Amino acid sequence: ERQLETGTCSSYAVIPVDRSGEPDYMKAKVSLVDGSPGLTCGDAIDPSAEVTGFSSNVVYNNSTSCLNKFSDLHRCYELTLSWTWPDNEPQGELSWNLYRIEQRPDNVDLRYIDPIATNLANVPGEKGTFIELGTDFDGIKPYRTYYYILTPLDSVGNEYTIIDYPSKNVERVYIEDRYWDYNEYRVPEPPEPPEPPYGVQWLGDLNDYMQEESFQIAGIIMVLTIMINFIAVPLILMKRKRMVRVLAKRAANQPRDLDDEFEDFFK
Repeated sequence: ERQLETGTCSSYAVIPVDRSGEPDYMKAKVSLVDGSPGLTCGDAIDPSAEVTGFSSNVVYNNSTSCLNKFSDLHRCYELTLSWTWPDNEPQGELSWNLYRIEQRPDNVDLRYIDPIATNLANVPGEKGTFIELGTDFDGIKPYRTYYYILTPLDSVGNEYTIIDYPSKNVERVYIEDRYWDYNEYRVPEPPEPPEPPYGVQWLGDLNDYMQEESFQIAGIIMVLTIMINFIAVPLILMKRKRMVRVLAKRAANQPRDLDDEFEDFFK
């Protein structure tokens, strides 16, 4: 197969050949374009159309039938995507593929990803919708984020597959857990707080604080400080008493020494 480059046009003819190898040009058939012979031009330019109003709505199905059928609360979700189709291209009508991925698209090429819907007809100005259920194979589940991507295809099959977010053709959907919105009565009541020791509240608070690491460290530091005081304070007092005695003895001896010095001076 030989592909035409963009902008190059050609026509193709099928010519019968007899057994001797002679072609019969009068019976040749030329390739048709819209029912009449003409040139076929190469086109490798991806379309750049964008939808408008791409939005989503998630509903939780709280029916007993869904729960009894699948025995899985996480499968009773229904997602509806909606958008408005753009105008077709002058060269022909557009169609669309829909993809779903679970990572934020940042220059992602979708060529190697299978679409979840193909060949969606583009009806200019009309509203398009797509519904996905949690009961489908690989359906939506709570606590997950999905990116739904619409990609345009032109009449010759070119598809714009390089995607970034945000984009008008990308819708981000986070599935919240809505089961408890309908089943609050199933939430068990919190247990009563335990009775504090001996019915004394501050003893209960102290017991709770004893379980915290910061309180334990502070308690150890306080005990060490008290022990150091028990040892260091008596030693300091003993040294003080000894110093007082030494100073008192020196003070008692100092005047006598001065009198002796003056007596020797005046002799």
